[in-house]
Amino acid sequence: MTVHIEAADVVQVRRLIAASKPSGLSQREFQALDISLAITSKVWIGLYDGEAACAWGLMPPTLLSDQAHLWLYTTDLIKDHEFLFVRYSQRVLEVILEEYPRIIGLTDPQMPGAMRWLRWLGASFGEPQGKYVPFTIRKK
Repeated sequence: MTVHIEAADVVQVRRLIAASKPSGLSQREFQALDISLAITSKVWIGLYDGEAACAWGLMPPTLLSDQAHLWLYTTDLIKDHEFLFVRYSQRVLEVILEEYPRIIGLTDPQMPGAMRWLRWLGASFGEPQGKYVPFTIRKK
């Protein structure tokens, strides 16, 4: 059993998304994720025994920005190994926060795994904005 998180490229993440089951994402959500990939500056893939379990990336609003918007995509594989991926994500986040001291985003409160992952990464949550809840992760 090995867990590994590595920097990836957009092509690898597109393959991951295409190969995985929809797991609750609508066609519109897949399109939004694909648009996000087009403007993502950095992306990582989480692997469990060589199989892709998750991917996440950062979208800075400008090239000189000190903040970035975070997105996350998970497959069903993450459910059984959530704690391991959180621990590795925390290590990667420490490096990310050196470049972007403020990470922002929106999350769906109907996705408890995503909310838990963000909490473990140190996110603070704002008031709901329609279907989504804004979050911020700051450098300590």
